[in-house]
Amino acid sequence: MRVRGINLIGILVNRELDKQEQNSFLRDVDEFCKELRPIEEVCYVEHTFNDQLIPLCKKYGLLGIPVRKEYGGRGADSFTYTRALDRIGMEGTGVRTFFSGHTSLGQVPIQMWGNEDERKRYLPPSTKGEKILAFGLTEPEAGSNPLEMKMTYEDKGSHYVLNGVKYLISNAGIANAIVTFAYPKGGGRVSAFIIDTDKEGILKQDLTTKLPLSNVLLFPFTVALFLLTVNWSNVIGALAAGAWIVAVNLRFLLANVRLTRTPDAMSAWKVFKQSAGYLFLMLLLIVAGHIL
Repeated sequence: MRVRGINLIGILVNRELDKQEQNSFLRDVDEFCKELRPIEEVCYVEHTFNDQLIPLCKKYGLLGIPVRKEYGGRGADSFTYTRALDRIGMEGTGVRTFFSGHTSLGQVPIQMWGNEDERKRYLPPSTKGEKILAFGLTEPEAGSNPLEMKMTYEDKGSHYVLNGVKYLISNAGIANAIVTFAYPKGGGRVSAFIIDTDKEGILKQDLTTKLPLSNVLLFPFTVALFLLTVNWSNVIGALAAGAWIVAVNLRFLLANVRLTRTPDAMSAWKVFKQSAGYLFLMLLLIVAGHIL
């Protein structure tokens, strides 16, 4: 089933790990956290970047937890992923923020909405630590409200030109690619793009004033000024489908946060079902043409 060029089957189909796979995976998560803890404590006190986080993620295979195995990930279902985030979050806000930016808001939209070429170009390298991902939605004036965004793109035939500013981008200081959003110049609906950070036309600056706020500082919040060309092959989903991508992925992130704050597995399962129901309702509204 497709809506505005987007394959919805990629969102609705979900493979659940069997008990043995789940237990093995969660043991890896726990061992990762135990090995990371003493290093993270020192980095937190010294306000320094934890340069062992990514190598340890690679060691335990945690850089693509919900990414399908065919793209190099662990293939974990959403419920197992949130259990992993619950354990990882105990090691600090900065560690959890890294996974949110790289996986929940970086890999997930590419896996859900990207075409096969985009998935092959970005998902396998990101599960190996060769590419770190980030999510650029927030702007100085608009905050995280997509309706108020000022960043634009202009269709030049063979490519698009993006022009605007994003800030408070977790992971941007270490990211190789950023999932970002812009409106067409002259008006229209928002679209989603993958931006390679090594391209000319990106100016980044770390916001050092954010450093005292917990150990989120380990993954710099960055101001990024964009005036660059983007190939048509780096559009995620279809043009004008960006608002739906924003809505689903922020809801996915919110559901993960709520799940990790529930007191027991039964309560978490109820939250998970509520979130799934919310997404299904949004899907029905989109098909009916009531939103976007």
